[in-house]
Amino acid sequence: DRLQAALRPSNSSLARKTMGTRNEQRKKDASQIAIQGEILTLQFEPDNFEAEAFRRLRRMFRAPWIYSLWPMLLSEPEPEMLLDDETSALKLEHNGHIAYIHGPLINDEGPVEDEHAKEASEDADPGVLPDGAYIQGSDSDTARDEELGRESNGQTAGGAEGGSTEEGMGGGNDGYGCGENGLALLLVLHGADKNTLWDFKRHVATWAERAQKHNILVVCPKAHGTTWDYVETGARKDIQFIEFCINTVRRTFPVDSLRIAVLGNNDGGSMALSLAAHNPEIFQAAMSASAGFCAAAPLVRGLRSPKIFMRHGELDTTFSLQSVGFPLRDRLKRAGYDVDFRLGRGQPHILQGWEDEFLPDWLSLPPLERLNKEVL
Repeated sequence: DRLQAALRPSNSSLARKTMGTRNEQRKKDASQIAIQGEILTLQFEPDNFEAEAFRRLRRMFRAPWIYSLWPMLLSEPEPEMLLDDETSALKLEHNGHIAYIHGPLINDEGPVEDEHAKEASEDADPGVLPDGAYIQGSDSDTARDEELGRESNGQTAGGAEGGSTEEGMGGGNDGYGCGENGLALLLVLHGADKNTLWDFKRHVATWAERAQKHNILVVCPKAHGTTWDYVETGARKDIQFIEFCINTVRRTFPVDSLRIAVLGNNDGGSMALSLAAHNPEIFQAAMSASAGFCAAAPLVRGLRSPKIFMRHGELDTTFSLQSVGFPLRDRLKRAGYDVDFRLGRGQPHILQGWEDEFLPDWLSLPPLERLNKEVL
């Protein structure tokens, strides 16, 4: 007995070993979060992106000649968007990738000019671009700062009265989407086996009616392969295109930047959860069906995190409810996310009608709190 007691590890040594194992696991988790965060983080242009870019240039180059170069810096042509007859959506192409856009400001000829934005630009100071970027005016830094949107004489950031405000596209967009700041934007990510088990263009066409019904902009990007390259190889070319789509649509249409959500099923659902978790400053909500994973979701540490809507089929044989669905829900809850999990009783992997169930719930959420960030 004495020999066995001597050989048996003490409680303190067991505790130290357990603590060491936990610390090692925490380090591994933190490392994975950092690695996946680098891949999944999107570069989100600020609402008044041209004015902010100009401020950065002024800090880099304190020379008057930089002002004469500003029009050339803005001269890069916007990508052309043409109406696609098969889907009744605008077609956006970039570096071999394709996306389709549905929304209330699109007709048979393409994007419709927003009358409110047009009125704001007509009323604006001729020395200021419609979005507040300075071109010509006083030589003093103070005057330029005021023109670039800093508070002066009762005007808010964004330019003249009736134009954009610091809260986004405020003032002139009543009746669009869910608020006065513009249209809500939904990013729809498709599932696996694109154009093998199902047709992508038919999938896109189904979103036309939903976009009109809910008065929102819907963007349907297309993965370069049969599914997203991040899921297959961990690459981020498809993610870069998603980033391009969001920023291009925000430059083209009056988008409420505090009401952007991402939705997807199958691999698209996994991508939706992963992108929302790693970009809480962009996405108000993530809606997923039959998702298989959320890549190294970081802990919720601030006041701002996306609302998570999940639906999983009870009879799912691709991603089992017991081994995938419930554990994924529980991991997100432990990380601090607000998860609304719904069970598809008697339903398989392919769920029906879940999009129409989640959309009103997302649109009824209050807007995200705007983060107060110091302009660089």
